[in-house]
Amino acid sequence: MKYKTLITVYLLCSTLLSAQIPNIVIPQPPLPTSMSPGVIIGFSSSFLPTNGLMIGNDRIQRQNEMLIQQDVQQLQEQQIILAEIEQEMNSKEVQYEFPDQSSVYGTEFYREALAEITHMLEGEKMLSLKKAVFLTENAWFGNQQQYEWFCSAISTGTDIIKTAIQQAGYDTTNQTAQKWMLQRYMSDTVVLKDSEGNSSFYHLPYHYDFEDPFGKTDWAKMFVTKLLSSHEGQCHSMPLLYLILAEELGVDARLTYSPGHSYVKVQNGKGEWFNYETTNGQYSTDSWVLSSGYVKAEAVKNGVYLKKMSKEEVVASCLTDLAKGYALKYGFDKFVLDCLNTALKYHPNNIYALQFKSDYNSHLFHYAIRQLGFPPPDKVHEYPKAYELLRVRDELYQRIDELGYEPIPDHIYQTWLQSFATEKQKQPEKIIRP
Repeated sequence: MKYKTLITVYLLCSTLLSAQIPNIVIPQPPLPTSMSPGVIIGFSSSFLPTNGLMIGNDRIQRQNEMLIQQDVQQLQEQQIILAEIEQEMNSKEVQYEFPDQSSVYGTEFYREALAEITHMLEGEKMLSLKKAVFLTENAWFGNQQQYEWFCSAISTGTDIIKTAIQQAGYDTTNQTAQKWMLQRYMSDTVVLKDSEGNSSFYHLPYHYDFEDPFGKTDWAKMFVTKLLSSHEGQCHSMPLLYLILAEELGVDARLTYSPGHSYVKVQNGKGEWFNYETTNGQYSTDSWVLSSGYVKAEAVKNGVYLKKMSKEEVVASCLTDLAKGYALKYGFDKFVLDCLNTALKYHPNNIYALQFKSDYNSHLFHYAIRQLGFPPPDKVHEYPKAYELLRVRDELYQRIDELGYEPIPDHIYQTWLQSFATEKQKQPEKIIRP
């Protein structure tokens, strides 16, 4: 299993790090052939000055002995100093938690976002996906974004959708009409007309951003704010924008996951659920998603994939994004774990939160054993706290395996996305249309 076998990472890290230090043999001076009083092994009379005099001379012999005693005394002093240094190093307490970054400027914005989203989840504040997404992204920008601008951009979108519905001759409160026009808003050009029937406004569709779609070099590529500004996004930001607009319109739409992917589930007028792919405006069925070969029955049964997530679960998933952004900017510390534990409290089988938590624990274990000098794997149990970190990490690996997780290779994922074009031909031309 993928995650269970990652236990070998520790073995590899230990081997590679030790391999960087060459096994240098330090040459030793030859042993003396005869020992004088006070001479220690390792010193030879051949190193002593004779000034051209015979060794048997008493005065020279006493001088030699004095020099030997000085060397012995100097060596003993050096050994004492080295012993004190070694004792000081050994007495240093090993840290089994990452250094706290809370005093670093900017981390306070993340703590504020965590607190506010937690209040939503606990029912102390209104549950709002729009606000949760903004808080998550704004923390990355150091609270420099304006919520008023974000709300205005969303309101403009809902106004366009409502006006387009009305101009098409439908009731703006009709759920089917709302879903139909919302999908057109995301993936097609929406044209509004003036009072005389002339085209007066064009809203262009959103497109898939093929440049760094996973945010590996620029985490802000994953943001809804970036999507609103550039009209380019991917399978993270585009479903979130759809859901935020649906939230504002009162449309029932659900986020769902498949391997390395997220999309939206919506119902047609007959109550049938379909998967709407926001990145290309196409539909698919669960059976087609299952045919990819990377969605196991256990993963579906455990709600890892194809699950219609509740609004609470989607808001909780924002905390995984918050944790990732924080880790990218400031590194791992307890804040990351607090975010992930809160997210998992409201969605225990969220595969992405579990994966990131396992990453956290892997790095924490490595952080501890590095301080211990990378003891051999069969000796880790001699360090109870480090061994406990290893146990917790392996339990997470096992849990992820048992949920039915199966990684999908990048090249397979890209082929899978492209196959939407073939799937589209198998679906009715207008699955959702008033």
